[in-house]
Amino acid sequence: PLSVGSVPFYNIFKIIIFSINLCRAFFEAIHVLKKYRPSRVVGTGGYISIPVCMAARALSIPVHLYDFDAK
Repeated sequence: PLSVGSVPFYNIFKIIIFSINLCRAFFEAIHVLKKYRPSRVVGTGGYISIPVCMAARALSIPVHLYDFDAK
């Protein structure tokens, strides 16, 4: 599982750490996607899906986004 922590809003130091963790999660996602080579990736929203969807896009894997709150 990927973990990047909570989203900071006002502390610049925490924003930098959060950004570094997002980059780390992106490279971890690339590694996992190369290993399992899925036919598509489903993102359900939230900031944790950003690195996974970006990694899938970088590897030319189709990305499907779903919003369960949509009416």
